[in-house]
Amino acid sequence: MTFAPRRAMRLSRAWWRPTSQWFLPALLAAAVTAHCAILAGKRLVWADELLSWYPVSGSFGAMLGATTDTINSAPPLYFILAWPWTHLLGNSPIALRLFSGLATVAAILLMFAVLRRVYGVLPSILALTVTAVDPNLLYQSEQARFHTFFVAEVAIAILIYQKILARRSPSFRLLALNTAIHAGMMLTSYVALFYSTAILVGVLLYSLIRRRSPVRPCLSIVLGWVVLLPWIPILLTHIEMSKLGWIPVPTLAILRTYFEGYITSDFRFFAKIVVAFAAVAAMTTLFWGGRWRLEGFRRREISLLVLLPALLGIPFAIYVMSLRSGGNSIFHERYMLASILGWTILLAHVAHRALLMRHRRDLRDLTLALTAAQIIVTLAFVGDNVRRMVKTARHAAAEAVPPDVVRDLPGLEPIVIEHVHEFLTWHFYSPQRSRYLFVLDPEVGSKEMAGGPLNHAIMGALKRRFPSQFAEVVPSDEFLRTASSFYVRHSPGYQWSPVRLQQNPAFEIDTLPDNLLHVRRKSQ
Repeated sequence: MTFAPRRAMRLSRAWWRPTSQWFLPALLAAAVTAHCAILAGKRLVWADELLSWYPVSGSFGAMLGATTDTINSAPPLYFILAWPWTHLLGNSPIALRLFSGLATVAAILLMFAVLRRVYGVLPSILALTVTAVDPNLLYQSEQARFHTFFVAEVAIAILIYQKILARRSPSFRLLALNTAIHAGMMLTSYVALFYSTAILVGVLLYSLIRRRSPVRPCLSIVLGWVVLLPWIPILLTHIEMSKLGWIPVPTLAILRTYFEGYITSDFRFFAKIVVAFAAVAAMTTLFWGGRWRLEGFRRREISLLVLLPALLGIPFAIYVMSLRSGGNSIFHERYMLASILGWTILLAHVAHRALLMRHRRDLRDLTLALTAAQIIVTLAFVGDNVRRMVKTARHAAAEAVPPDVVRDLPGLEPIVIEHVHEFLTWHFYSPQRSRYLFVLDPEVGSKEMAGGPLNHAIMGALKRRFPSQFAEVVPSDEFLRTASSFYVRHSPGYQWSPVRLQQNPAFEIDTLPDNLLHVRRKSQ
C-alpha cells in the first residue's frame, strides 16, 4: 500500500496481512489454472504440441535420445521434467498442457513476490492482472510446449537477482541458487542467453550505482552458462536445423506490431485507473493543500529499474540478430514471451506512482476514503478479469476433429499427406491412422514454402526415434518403387506430387474433389 497516515495504514494492514495479502494473486492464479484446465480438453492437439508429447510419452531413454535429434530445437530440461509429470497424470497431451498452465501460475506468484516488496500489494496486483490476461501469454499457457516454463524460470531468476542485490554480501547458498537457475534457463531454451545477459547487465549497473563489487553475483550467473558446453555439438545441429525454418526476417512494421500487442483492452482500462488516481492525487493536493512528495526510490526499487530496460530491450536485440545476412530469424512472440516480465515491472512502477497520496498527512478522512477507493477499484479490476477468464474458457466451443479423409475413400489404399500438420493430426486422431503416410523427401522439401525442409527433418527424426509409432513415415524412393495404387492429399505450396508424380511416366493420376489425387501405376 502506498503512503498514508497512520489510520489509513492500519486499514491497509488489516486488509493485507501477511496471510491475506496473497489472496488476490491466488485468485488470479486460480483463474489462470481454471482457464487452462477447461480449454485443455476443448482444443485439438496440434503439430507443435505433438512434438513435445511424443518424446515425453515414451520411455525415459527414448525421451533423452529424442532431445539430441531434430524433433525440437531446444535443450533437454523441459522434457526431463515434463516426463515424470506426464506419466504421473495419465500420459496424455492434456497433462502436458496443464504443466504449461501451472508454469504460468508460478510465474505470476513469483513476480508478485518480487513486486510486492517494492511497490506494495495494490500496484503489484494491478500490473499482474494485465500480464495474466495477456493474449499471447494465455495462448502459450494452453500449449504443451516449453515457453511458459521458461517464463517461470526467468521469474525465479529475477526474484533471486532481487535478493542478491538487497544484500551487500550475498550468501554462498543464494549465489549457488543463482547459478542453478541460470543453468536451468540455459538448458530450457536457446534464447536464455538473452535473458541471462539482461540480468547480468542489471547486476553490473546496480553495482556501479551502489559502488559495489559485481564479481560474485556476475560469476554466479556466468557459471550457469557452463552447463551448455557439453551440449554444443547438439546446439550446432539445432542451429543448422533452424536454418530450414519458417520464421520470416522481421521488418520495422513487424517490430512495431509486436510492441503494439502489449496495448490490449485490459491495458487501456489499467491506464484509465492509473490516470484517474493520479488526477485525484493532484486535485486533493490542489484543493486541500499539501505538497508533491519528492519520494526517492524505494528499497529494492533501483535493482528492478536498472533491469527494466534490459528486459524490454531483448526484443530489439532479437530483432537485430534476426536481420543478419544468412542468419536464422527467431523473431517470434514465443521466444520473446519472458520479456512480458519487464512490462509487468514497468506497469507496477507506474501504478505505484499513480496511487501515491500527496496531500497533507492530517487529512485522515480523505486518506481513508482514497485508500478504500483504491482497494475497491483493484478488487473490481481483478474480479472482472478473473470472471472473464473463466467465462471465456467455459463458453469456448470444443474444437471438432477434422473429417477423416478415409471415410470417403474405401478400401485399404494408403493416403499420402503432404502437409505435415495434417498428417500429424490424422495420425494422432484417426482410428485408421495406418492408412495415412508421410513421404520423406528432403530434396522436394528444399523446394517447398518456408519450413518445408524443416518438416522433413522433423519427420525423419520422429521416424528414427520412434519407429513403431511412425511406421507410416516412409522414404520417397522406397515408396515409389513399391506402391501400385494410392491417394495423395495435395496441399498448395507443397511439391511432392508435382515433382515426383505429375511428370512421372510410371503413374497415371485422376483428380478428385478436396485436393485429392488417385494415383495408379501404369500396367507394363
